[in-house]
Amino acid sequence: MLHPLETRNALVQDSNVSANVIQPAKVIVDRSFCLYVHQPLFCDHCAFGRRSLDSTGQTRIIALRISFLSCMRAVMSSLKRVINSKTLSDLVKCGAINTDGIRLFDCSFTTAPPAKPNPTEFRKNSYGKFEKLMKRDSPQKRDFLAARIPGAVHADLGVGLFPGQVQRFEMYSPELFEQFVQLLGLNKDEHVILYSRGRIGGMLHAFKMGWLLKSYGHSIEKMSVLDGGFENWTKQGLGVDNSPNPYQPNRGNWLAKDNTSINITFEEMEAKDASGKAIWDKASEYNLLDTRVREQYEGISEAFVRDYAAKGLKGHFIPGTMCLPTVEMVNSEGLLKSPEELRQMTKNVGFVEGKPVITTCIIGFQAAMASMVLEYAFSGLETRMFNGSMTEMIARNPSRITGKVH
Repeated sequence: MLHPLETRNALVQDSNVSANVIQPAKVIVDRSFCLYVHQPLFCDHCAFGRRSLDSTGQTRIIALRISFLSCMRAVMSSLKRVINSKTLSDLVKCGAINTDGIRLFDCSFTTAPPAKPNPTEFRKNSYGKFEKLMKRDSPQKRDFLAARIPGAVHADLGVGLFPGQVQRFEMYSPELFEQFVQLLGLNKDEHVILYSRGRIGGMLHAFKMGWLLKSYGHSIEKMSVLDGGFENWTKQGLGVDNSPNPYQPNRGNWLAKDNTSINITFEEMEAKDASGKAIWDKASEYNLLDTRVREQYEGISEAFVRDYAAKGLKGHFIPGTMCLPTVEMVNSEGLLKSPEELRQMTKNVGFVEGKPVITTCIIGFQAAMASMVLEYAFSGLETRMFNGSMTEMIARNPSRITGKVH
């Protein structure tokens, strides 16, 4: 089978159509590789198959020698940070995934069970051994193998992160994370589309992967998250691949850059200024956003309250933080709320534009999604995320967790 561009050129030659020349409507062209078929928005970029009317009203076809790659560059530049299932379906149908600078990562993940692996044993036997880790069985791998969007590669967060002594999911060095992403087939300057399934509109783990990529230098303009995740995809009746042999990429040449400073550390949060105050003590100067579910923050969940009491904690949250649950960033349809709704949601809890933003949760997943979503909703906003979150605070300074609502 010919490459799409070769097919187009052959068709033009067979029809004796010259570039930039309008030919009679009887000229037959195969537009199966033209995005005009699936998405009219792209017809201005892909001139092959564009239609016009002459003075008599007769439809004519302008057949121009526009390369397929040029068309795809225009498509990629139009991809937003959050895309709908129709847009991704168009890309799948036209064969753009894994062929023209667009990659598709299935970021499905299950945080519990299993329990946290022994950090010391993991360091000794599995640390950074990504090929070995990618072969192991897990609930998320079984979900991926059972059904996935065609062309997707499984970007398993359980492989790209490791169990630390304090943090449940700790980040690798840029040099090691680079190896993981290369195994997923990503190349330099490629656009990656992320989706997942399950929690928070099926987007929690996709946004976490997006935050990781940003932490290691991948441009935020070269990644998109599928709105509504895999559940919305199947709800729309779009096709899935449930074959036992998913797409296997060649190793990519993606290079990591150290942008991990967007993840604020426990030491930074606790560092005292000249007046002896830590960031927690200066909450009025920041937007400190606790993105856990409201039942946890406010102590509504009896099971959660018992668990915190068993740990010897006096409260449910750190005073000065604002309750901004990530789960409330999606609507009843499981889709992300509009930027306007998201901005209003933050203002309702006391968010002040211009103040530094730090997000936190339990283990760094909901906070990562909240950071990504807020940066999507507020143009030019840059946030920092506390990856250790409440898990690290409980382990290292539980005395700060004294806030109570009920």
